[in-house]
Amino acid sequence: MSRPLLPERVPPLDQRLRSLLLSLPPGRRVTAGTLTGWLSVTEDPADVLQALAALHAAALATVTTERRKGSRPTQWWAA
Repeated sequence: MSRPLLPERVPPLDQRLRSLLLSLPPGRRVTAGTLTGWLSVTEDPADVLQALAALHAAALATVTTERRKGSRPTQWWAA
């Protein structure tokens, strides 16, 4: 049985997101909303997007924007 995370022991958001991205099977991509839902500690979606952008700027994450006619663009994230 796992223990609950204590606030002082929660890793920084970018580290948790990087860990989630690295745990994906090869070729799998996810949206920022999905990653937000997977986090063990609830985070603001805007903070998640900001952390993902920082990971992308550091070349630790890739993002692909998919555009479909009649739909909003979707960003897919991977490690």
